[in-house]
Amino acid sequence: MYKNLQMETLEQIKALVEELSVDTTKFYNGNKSAGIRARKTCQQLKSLSQQLRTEILNNNKEEKND
Repeated sequence: MYKNLQMETLEQIKALVEELSVDTTKFYNGNKSAGIRARKTCQQLKSLSQQLRTEILNNNKEEKND
């Protein structure tokens, strides 16, 4: 169960990193709105990273108990 959640979370992180890359490039080329989107994406990445960390920890605990 956890492996599927981890992979879904990881795929979401990958997609957000791509968005962040595009928006950051646009921001440094002068697009102020892209900076706002990049900051929002960073917050989402922070949240998803914590979620993935928790999922991995729970998976390790579950495997230990088996």
